Amino acid sequence: MTSAYMWGELLGDDHRTGVELVHRDCEAPLSAHIMCANGHEVPLDQAAVRLKDEAYVTAMRNRSRGSR
Repeated sequence: MTSAYMWGELLGDDHRTGVELVHRDCEAPLSAHIMCANGHEVPLDQAAVRLKDEAYVTAMRNRSRGSR
């Protein structure tokens, strides 16, 4: 949830208004850290999206096009 919030913050153009997530004890802003399954910390600009089973999706797409 924190990562989604931070991503939304990157889309905005005015960071002076609104809300922010902070540590209750010291009031410092929170941040989220994303790690891959191999243990590497991944900056947001290095994250990517892919299909879980691209070969299956492509086969199903081609199959539906052939049945028209």
